[in-house]
Amino acid sequence: MRRALLGTSIAALLLAVAYLAEATRYPRGTMAQPGPGLFPLAVGALLLIAALATGLEVRFRRTWEDMDWPRRSDALRALAVLAASLGYVILLPRLGHPVAATLVTLAVLQMMQLRGWALKLCLSLVIGLGSYYLFAVMLGVPLPGGIWFG
Repeated sequence: MRRALLGTSIAALLLAVAYLAEATRYPRGTMAQPGPGLFPLAVGALLLIAALATGLEVRFRRTWEDMDWPRRSDALRALAVLAASLGYVILLPRLGHPVAATLVTLAVLQMMQLRGWALKLCLSLVIGLGSYYLFAVMLGVPLPGGIWFG
């Protein structure tokens, strides 16, 4: 358990450093007019802090309890969410963020067993289109628009 957590914190630390290195390529803007690089820098900093905190916990924690692994159905749902995330990466350059995010959100809400297709569809549209509007339009972060928003 200890080795797995240490490996995870090291992997997250390396990911955070790489993410921050890429985030510095975007302009940060000013306090009055934030640029598209501000949000990625904040996310990278939070990831770095979380990775360091996990590593410190592994290093200084004295006792460890056994971890209960998810039952089969819950483990399959977790794997399905990971597969949906991979689907987003595959769909993003082809369909663009608004469509890919909407489809993946719909899939994740279905896996979470949210009831009512109207609610799932509305939430998926709000998240997919709203996140595109927030990041691409309001913050100026370049996101693939795809065939309808390109």
